[in-house]
Amino acid sequence: MFFKDWSFHRFTSFFFQGTENGHTLTGLLDVYAVFIGYELCVFLFPFSDAKTKLFKGVFAGHAIITSTNLLAILISFGFFSFEEVKILQFPIIHTLEYIEMPFINRVENLVFPFFLFSNLVTTVMFAFAARSALSRMVPRVHAKRFALPLAAAVFALGFLPSVFREAAALIRLTYFAETGVAFILPLLLMILIKAGGKGSKEASGR
Repeated sequence: MFFKDWSFHRFTSFFFQGTENGHTLTGLLDVYAVFIGYELCVFLFPFSDAKTKLFKGVFAGHAIITSTNLLAILISFGFFSFEEVKILQFPIIHTLEYIEMPFINRVENLVFPFFLFSNLVTTVMFAFAARSALSRMVPRVHAKRFALPLAAAVFALGFLPSVFREAAALIRLTYFAETGVAFILPLLLMILIKAGGKGSKEASGR
């Protein structure tokens, strides 16, 4: 029954037509936000070498994310119409309602908590990056002393939204800000390196 309800006919025959925002920068940023976080590998440089194969892991992670999203798209558009996909917030969770087991009444309630693990991993990684950045900015203070204030800040931010809709809007805004940081910081670093190279050449010429 699960596979019989999936059909190729539900796939739209047009390219991103009829969406809520259409071809906009906001829509492109929503897609790009799925792959955001690659800049965190910069903070892992002190802990990696040629044997760790850091960038192979980064590429493998992006390949897994791409495959997962393609599978989610195939399942979502195969079970639901285009208009339904625009309305449903979690189409994959809704497809799990088709699965019935004698010992579990609602499988989607069992699977939904696993989505929280990705949020936990993301929070830990960004907290680690924040602690590493603060320890570089304030080298006199031991890195362990930043752990408690950062944990308190994370919990305090978690209490700001009162409903899931507010939390989703806050996360979306954070993703947009992180996208800007992911592009601006490397450009700024290249500008500083270029300016530093010119300064060293002028100093050596004198």
